[in-house]
Amino acid sequence: MQFHDAGDSTLGFTMRVWHGSNVLFSRFSMQFFGAGEGGSGIPYGIYFAENREGGEYFARYLAGNNGSSYLYEVELNIQANEVLEEDHNDRESLARLGDTLVNVETRYQQGELARFLRSRGIHCCKLWEGTKPGHGFTFRCISPERASIIGIETYTPANPAWRRIK
Repeated sequence: MQFHDAGDSTLGFTMRVWHGSNVLFSRFSMQFFGAGEGGSGIPYGIYFAENREGGEYFARYLAGNNGSSYLYEVELNIQANEVLEEDHNDRESLARLGDTLVNVETRYQQGELARFLRSRGIHCCKLWEGTKPGHGFTFRCISPERASIIGIETYTPANPAWRRIK
């Protein structure tokens, strides 16, 4: 994983990450949690790939064969103690934190899980490395105010090269 100096010790560090979507937007917001792939039962949050290839994969996957894809280059301002190392089971992650939500089916309690993690000062969760080569780690961010869009590219099946629009 590559960390970049945030320039301000109160911010910890910035991470350059990638977000793939089939929707064009100008900022990340809690209002849209669960609107993308997360709407299918994946735990609550905004997903970012450590590597560009991972973001491209998700953008194309969500757009399908006919739609437009958008690739967001993003800076996350996160402190090291705000990142939870996760495996694929949120209940095990919660068990490590010693919380009573362990016995709750968290996939149906997405908002509660996010509120709990934020109350513990955790703003970003690092998931295990994906199955696609070169994708690196995936990060689930539950504090969208920590994510700043620094670039947007678009792709369509008719024009398969990524084209910068911001």
